[in-house]
Amino acid sequence: SAAAWREALDADPSNRDLQWGMAHAYAVEGDLEAALKLLLTIVREDRSYRDDGARLAMLRMFQEAGDRSALARKYRRKLEMTLF
Repeated sequence: SAAAWREALDADPSNRDLQWGMAHAYAVEGDLEAALKLLLTIVREDRSYRDDGARLAMLRMFQEAGDRSALARKYRRKLEMTLF
């Protein structure tokens, strides 16, 4: 559950595996914005993590949210600013 991931992440906030797990827990619970925010943190801090997995997960979430949704547009811009 997201609560268990959150507790672990609070104890070790820079742990990439915990950030990754928390992002996926948020996504499963339907909180795509929280998931995207964490994934963006991973991209910013360690793009190579899981072979660029955070960026790729963000792209999948943009599709899930609807590519033209406000959420997808907001985080696509943030991702572009991070990458370029």
